[in-house]
Amino acid sequence: MPATTRETLRQDAAKLLGALLWSGTATGGTATTLIHTGNGGLLDSGMSEQFFTGAYLLLTSGADDGQWRQITPTGFAPTTGTLTVGQAFTTGPANGITYEILSKLDPDQWADVIDDALAKLRHSPRTPLTLITDGDMETALVADWAATNSTRVKITSG
Repeated sequence: MPATTRETLRQDAAKLLGALLWSGTATGGTATTLIHTGNGGLLDSGMSEQFFTGAYLLLTSGADDGQWRQITPTGFAPTTGTLTVGQAFTTGPANGITYEILSKLDPDQWADVIDDALAKLRHSPRTPLTLITDGDMETALVADWAATNSTRVKITSG
């Protein structure tokens, strides 16, 4: 079973709430823009320029991994597949950088929600209950267990 990461938890929860607007791999960008053209990209002349207004662009790989910025009101150009953010990233997205576009909560708030949920989880221990020393025969003192000759008794009636 693959490991469950915070990224996986965030994406799954955001999908359920309709808050994961988009995710993909950038084909270029600058400190204030992200470009994603091609298959699965943002290049779609049928989309509204207002579609991502106020949403959060989170970079999930590269030098700016974990940094997020808000998309400006005029920050989506569907004919070029370009997003523009209000504040510059440290280095900015480049070809091959993965990203998510989230709404409703900013990425820090998503992290808080995940932390709260994980803190409330309880794990059931899966160990046998016994008062016998080394009852699971896993560690030491197995020599203290005596071998006996026992046989099963045949049941002849219900």
